[in-house]
Amino acid sequence: MVILEVILAVCGILCIAASFLLTEDEQKTSEQAKQPEKTVLSDGQKEEIRRQVNELVTEELNAINERTEASLDKISNTKILEMNDYADTVMGEINKSHNEAVFLYDMLNEKAKEVKNTVKDVNIAKHEVKKMQNDIAAEPVSSVQQAVPSQQEQTDNAAYTATVRDVAKERLSELVKQSNEKARISEEQGKSKNQAGKLKSIVSGEPEIDEIPENPQDGSPESIVYLYRKGMMVRDIAKQLGIGVGEVSLIIGLHEKEKQSAE
Repeated sequence: MVILEVILAVCGILCIAASFLLTEDEQKTSEQAKQPEKTVLSDGQKEEIRRQVNELVTEELNAINERTEASLDKISNTKILEMNDYADTVMGEINKSHNEAVFLYDMLNEKAKEVKNTVKDVNIAKHEVKKMQNDIAAEPVSSVQQAVPSQQEQTDNAAYTATVRDVAKERLSELVKQSNEKARISEEQGKSKNQAGKLKSIVSGEPEIDEIPENPQDGSPESIVYLYRKGMMVRDIAKQLGIGVGEVSLIIGLHEKEKQSAE
């Protein structure tokens, strides 16, 4: 029995030792399995990977450029349409103002003709009154030369002459008042005509012939057109007047377009 127990004890000790040894082998194996295997790439593989990366980057950049160009084209088209609409609106307002100015100018021309005819009639009436006065003043001289009239005839002639003179004076005063009133109206119409001419020149962007603006340096449309007609360039005009080149170009363009339409 003692020998059997000794044998069993030795077997147990051997089993325990074997179990420890097996456990260490398994741990080493698992640790080796966990460590990643180092892969060594060849030069050809590296070059292929580099080429593929470059292709991907190039494709992505091209896609970004296309999207950017499409967005910019869309924005540009929108802005161009807005500018065209604004230009059409401005041209419509200018044409409307120009038509109103032309209508006013024609109306003032008609009024000026009426005033001229009225002044002509007044001058004719003045001439007739003056002739009447000369005839009245000449009548007593002719009667004395012909014969000496009686006292009654002299009295009647004097009364008639006084009456005619009074009527002539009243008529002359009335005609003078009418002449002064019509002259005043003619002067006012002339001022209105000048204002209409200035308005027309402002609307059309073209100053009157041989007319120099009061202040050619104030940056007004008249001064811009005046300097342009003197032969100055757009950039020089903008620099001299201290305004933008775009504004000068717009005013000169409208002036040229109005000039072409007038021709």
